[in-house]
Formats: sequence, structure tokens, C-alpha cells
Amino acid sequence: MKNHLKIIIRNLYKNPTFGFVTIVGFAFSFAIALLLASYIFYEFSYDKNLPNVDKIYRLCADKTVTTFKIDLTGELKERYPEVEKLCPYDRSQTEVVFENIPFKVENAVLTNNDFFSIFSVKLQSGNPQNPLPDDNSLAISSSFAKTIFGNQNPVGQTINIQHRKDMNIVAVFEDFPNNSSIRADIIIPWKNVQYLAGEWRNGDFYSRVFFYLNNNNNPELLAQKITKDYSETHYSKAPFTLLPFSKSYTSFITDGRLSQTLHANMQSIILFSMVTILILIISILNFVILFTSNHLSRLKEIGIKKATGANRNIIFRQFIFEAITISFLAFFLGMLLAYIFKTPFINLIEKDFGLSLFLHFPNVLYIVAGVLLMGFLAGFYPAFIISKYKPVSIFSQSEKKGSLRIKSGLSVIQYAISIVLIVSLIVMTRQNQLLVNKDLGFTKEQLVYVDIPWEVKDKLPVIKEKLSENPYITSSTVSMGIPGNVYTWGVWSEAREKYNYNGNLPYFTVDADFFKVYDAEFIQGRAFEPEDWGKAVIMNESAFKLTGWKSIEGKEVKGIPKQAFGADPEETKNNALKVIGVIKDINVEKLNQSVAPTIFECSDHFGVSFLTCRVLSGNYTKVISDMKNVWDEVCPGYSFNYQFYDDWLDSRYKAELHTAYIIRIFAILSIILTCLGTFGIIHFVTRQRVKEVGIRKVNGAKIYEVVKILNWEIVKWIGLAFVLAVPLSWFIMNRYLKEFAYKTHLSWWIFALAGILALGIALLTVSWQSWRAATRNPVEALRYE
Repeated sequence: MKNHLKIIIRNLYKNPTFGFVTIVGFAFSFAIALLLASYIFYEFSYDKNLPNVDKIYRLCADKTVTTFKIDLTGELKERYPEVEKLCPYDRSQTEVVFENIPFKVENAVLTNNDFFSIFSVKLQSGNPQNPLPDDNSLAISSSFAKTIFGNQNPVGQTINIQHRKDMNIVAVFEDFPNNSSIRADIIIPWKNVQYLAGEWRNGDFYSRVFFYLNNNNNPELLAQKITKDYSETHYSKAPFTLLPFSKSYTSFITDGRLSQTLHANMQSIILFSMVTILILIISILNFVILFTSNHLSRLKEIGIKKATGANRNIIFRQFIFEAITISFLAFFLGMLLAYIFKTPFINLIEKDFGLSLFLHFPNVLYIVAGVLLMGFLAGFYPAFIISKYKPVSIFSQSEKKGSLRIKSGLSVIQYAISIVLIVSLIVMTRQNQLLVNKDLGFTKEQLVYVDIPWEVKDKLPVIKEKLSENPYITSSTVSMGIPGNVYTWGVWSEAREKYNYNGNLPYFTVDADFFKVYDAEFIQGRAFEPEDWGKAVIMNESAFKLTGWKSIEGKEVKGIPKQAFGADPEETKNNALKVIGVIKDINVEKLNQSVAPTIFECSDHFGVSFLTCRVLSGNYTKVISDMKNVWDEVCPGYSFNYQFYDDWLDSRYKAELHTAYIIRIFAILSIILTCLGTFGIIHFVTRQRVKEVGIRKVNGAKIYEVVKILNWEIVKWIGLAFVLAVPLSWFIMNRYLKEFAYKTHLSWWIFALAGILALGIALLTVSWQSWRAATRNPVEALRYE
């Protein structure tokens, strides 16, 4: 081994170009792989450290998280002995007030005392056996306690919830760890649900449910029992399933707004994994190309060893050892680079994680095994080829030419991967531009919205009147939901019962100025007027087509409740609202979904959530200041939370924008690595063709002719890579675009541009070496040859 190490050091010293290109290129790949591996390890660590996590399950139905009638949950523990603990779970935003100062709460959880033991919530103060002793008590997280009370002890203090009820702080709990899919700033007894407007259907509250099962459990059998006993009383009447909580974060079942727990961005995880594999493949191919190029210059050394008795196995093991050693050198350098790039990478993916995750057991075993495997794969081909040479053939050129053809094929694969990544980059960028710039059916610019608590709804007419006096505010409206943020779904029951529609049914309650503010286009009828309050609706074009009507003249919609809670079912069934207008479809959901039938009712029957103002361009700071002054004057004690609508809407596509940005970085990296491999090949080619170049120049060949001959090999590789990459990239991007209802076109010029870029970059990489070889003195070249 000592002699092998000496040989490695001597060869790196004799050929620094090989050492630098090989080790640095491999190190960059390892750095990226370590960063992405740490991110993926972190994502899959969610909820895994929870004690007895294998006993925790969540109720699901029909391949989605479902809710259960809360009045019946008490029966479940009594009816099924395998259920040891059970808790409802409803998470929402709210506002709390302490000493007349409002504080926004992002994560207010409605549950019961079993929640604390099921999820092993650690109390800093309070009674662990009875954390919430009565319906007027609540627990607060340590970080949120510092936000309100600083370093004072919050236990015993009273805060007001949603401006509706005073509650006593009886416990302080430690913040949930970062890799927990459960989030909570305050925990409130379930019986206070009426103050926080939980999920309600036909006079009953529903909630997500978590089970903690004892050792004698069979989740599949329990789900069958619950289905048999309760599916008919459940609103969806679908079979129940129990999903292990350890799989909740990454399961497709929990990927939706109904889940109310955090969920992994599986698209990013899959994409990062695929890109990492591609980057490593390019690096392995680079290693093979450069390793072989360098070791073909050592054929005399190998011939002498074989002539003195070294057999094929000894030569093979030597080269495998060299490959693995260089792989580990690159790996340790990659670790250093990973720590250097950690901060920008964390900022890029917007998620903090410990880079040392790959050093934890058993992750470190996977990493070491991966490095060994990559070293073996990278060194196998050169070791196999060189170790089989016979001493006589080692001194000929035929073997070198055969190896060159193999390396040319490897470069074709590299460039094919690079072209696929370039196509992906172009398509994703175009798709993101479509998402951000698409005509939504209304004017999204110069809109400002303010979050509205239900309790101030009676003061909204005064606010609107005062805002109308501001010359920079042209109009304002109050609504339950805004396009892109739907609060109410499926209210229009007639669509399902009469028209057999099974998709999403967004529903908005708005005031008479809504369509004036959002500047929607009418196809039939008119906008709301004040006298339409509680009597009329406007539908979008999709809803109008669903009905099959030719005209809205004399038409009504039925089956809409007159209030959010406690509506009489018979009264709801007969309730008829006049249809006074049809608007052109506007996007009220994300653009990966087609426009659904949507109803806008002129009322506040289901509450209010937003005040939206259309403002003139100019001094936005002054406008916002004026709006806040009006708010503080009319609604003292309530926080003023605003946002520009177009900024908020663009932020909804942050994940897609980030994905395209990351692909851009990886595409550039793959091209750089591929260029390193090409540099190694052209370096080898020019060394092997020194005599040929000298003879051509002696016989009158021009410099550009020699450059053309040397570059022609690269052009052939790119051409073949392009032929391979076009169908593959088309297939991948076609699958990617299927996720969007509105998508860009896969035009021919995208693939042509990717091929031209790859060719241009490759020629820039090799032209300097080709020109250098072509301009050498032919006499000198032949003398050295």
C-alpha cells in the first residue's frame, strides 16, 4: 500500500493538470451531493425522533386526510380497546391581545389533553398530567411567550383570544423541533372551537384525528371497523384508513390544505435526487475519461511490471486502489467545499439543516459506501482495460485509439445530460414566466389587501367610507376570500346534486364593490348593487357552462345556507338566490389547476377575511400610512396586517421559481464538469496527434484546417448527444408540464437552442488547445515525436 501511495503522489506531481481537473471536479460533485444528501436526510428525519412514533396514526379516507365528527370521537376510545389515546387537531391563525396590544398567532391548535402525551410535548411549567384543566385555560410555546412577555413568567396571565374570550395561561411548552410536522404557538381546549371557526358541516364540527394505539393493535383491522361503524354517518361516506404518522410528512395523502401539518416538497426532493445522480454520473464519466487518459501514458510502466511478473489481478487492484484513494481525496475536499457552500445553499432552498447529518449513524455508512462505490465504478473501466493489455501490445497505438473511442462515447453521454438540463432550465423558466405573467382575468397590480378579523365587520362600512376620501384610493371591497386564497368551498350543493359535479367548488361572499375593485369582465348581466345584499349571486363562466343555461334571465341557484353555523337543512335546500351576472373566468386557485365553477354571493353570511383597496401608482408609503391611521382610528386594539396583492400572488409560486433557479445552477455546474472532461480528452488527443499535426503543417495545412480537424471530433459528439437528448428531454419536460393546467409549449427552438449552447460551450473549451496544437512549430513537433 505504501508503494501504491508513492506512485499516486508521483503521478499527481508529474501531471498536475490531471490531478487538478480530476480531484477538483470530483470534489465539487461530492460537495453538491453532500449538501443535497444532508437536505434529503433532514427531510426524511421529520417526526422520526418522536417517542413511540410507530404507535401514532392519523385518520384518512379516499387517499386524503379526512376529518371526523367531533361529537363521535369520544365513542372511539370506548368502542375500540386498541385505541389508547385520541386527540382532535385543528390548526389555524388567530389573534391574541395582552394589555391592549394585539399579537398575530400563526399556529393556534385546538385539541385536548391527549395531544400533549401523544406528541410528547415537553412542559417548562404546568401540570404534565393535566396541562389544560378547564375550557378557559391554554398553553403557550416558550418562543411565543418571549414575544409577548419577554423574560417574565407568563403562567397566571390572562390573554384575550380573537377579541372574544379571556383565557388563562396555565402552561408553557418547549417549541416543537424544526423537523416536526406539527406546529403550535398556543394550544387551546377543543371546546373553544366556536371562537376560532373550525370546520363545520350541517350544524356539527369536524376535526382531523390522531390515534395512539396500544401494543395489541392492527391498524388495518381498526380502519375496517371504523369504516363499518361510521362511514355512513361521515359526510364523504368513503372507507377510512390509518396512516402511520412517521410517514405523514412525505406521504402524498397529506399533501394538501386539509392536512394542516407540514409536508415535504416531494417534487423538490425527487428533482434534487435526480440532479444529484446526474451530476455524479457526469463526474464518474469525467473520472473515467481523465483517469484513462492519464494512465495510457503509463503503459510502459505497466508493461515493465507485467514483464517482471505482475499478473492482471495485481495491476487491476493497483488501479482500483488509486481510483478509490483519489475518490476519498476528492471527498474530503468536497466536505470542505460543502461547508463553504452551506450558507448560500440553505438560503437557496430556504430551509436550515445541519450539514453534519451525513456523519450521523447510519447515514455515515451510506456516505462511505457511496464514496467506495463511486471510486470503484470510476476506476473499474480503466483498471479493466489497462490490466488486460499484453506487454507486446502496450507499446502500440491501436489500444490507445480504441480507448479514445470509448471515452468519446462517455463524453456523448455527458453532453446528452447537459443538453437535457439546459432544456429543463429553458422550459421551467418559460413556465414560471407564464405563471407570474399570465392574464388572470382581472388586474392584479395596484391592489393592497388587509386581513380582517370577524369581530370588526360592523365597522367596515366606516372604514370604507373614510378610505374613499383618500385621493390615492379609487375603490375598496370587503370579502370572504380573494382570488388565490379561497376560504369557503362546496357551499353550492346544487352543483353536485343536480349537475353531478365532483370537483372543487370555490365560494366567495363579497360586497357590492368587489368586481369594481378587481376589474373583472362581464359576459352577461351586471355587477352587484347595494340592494342585492343577501339576495343575488354572480357566477363565473365555468359555473354557467355547468348549468347548461343559454341565458341567466330568471335563473336562480339553490342549496346555499344563509349563515355559516346552525343553518336549517330544509331552509338551505329551498333557499334560492337570483343570478344577476356571469363574469369571464378568473383564476381563484393556483395555475396548476383549471378554473373551477365559482359562485360570488353578495353578503357576509360566511364571514369576512379581507379588505382590498385599489390604489393609484405613486407614493405607496403614504397610502399605506393613511390606511393604517384609518384602521387604528376605527379599530383600536386590532393589528394592521397588509400586503400588496401582486407580491403575495407571485410568492405563491416561490417553490416553482426556486426549482428553476436551482436547475439553472446545476445546469451550469454540469456544463462546467462536462467541459473539464472534454478538456481532458482534447488534451489527450492533441498529445497523441502531435506527429500527425506536424506532418499536415509540413505539407501546407493552414492553422484553421488543423483546428477544424481537431474540433471535428467534438462536433460529432455533440451531434450524437443532441440526437439522444431531444427525445429524453421532451419526455421529462412533458411529464413536468402535466402538473399544470396552463403550460408553455415545447417548441422546437428550445431543443435547438440547447444544442447550440452545448456546442458553443464545448468549442470554447477545446479551441484554445486546438489552436495551441495547430500553431506549434512543425519541426519542433516532429522532433519531440
